[in-house]
Amino acid sequence: MKAIIFALFLMPSIGLAKDYQVKMSICDTQSNCKKCHESVELTYRVDSKKKTVTAIGKDTTGNNINEVLDKCSVQDSSNWSCDSASGKIEVTKEQVSFLNRKDGSLGNLGKQICLVK
Repeated sequence: MKAIIFALFLMPSIGLAKDYQVKMSICDTQSNCKKCHESVELTYRVDSKKKTVTAIGKDTTGNNINEVLDKCSVQDSSNWSCDSASGKIEVTKEQVSFLNRKDGSLGNLGKQICLVK
């Protein structure tokens, strides 16, 4: 699961960048985000000029993460999204949400990603 979190959310370059601090946990699907196993806090840096999103932080083992994410669509720094094997992180009017894929890598294990407020 650590490798999944690491691969899911890795972020963009600096320029006209806006940062989003996001804490997420891997939780059991049927627990309504109450039974969670691992957490990670990442900064998503959105560069609207370059149309990139970069994930910055540490994975659950303490290894550094600093990678530009693939499969992202950036309209501007307040409206963007990135797809992954487990779901889609989406920001609309600066509000962050995560849509889990039921048939994704975590869904097949009975797990989902939950955002922690």
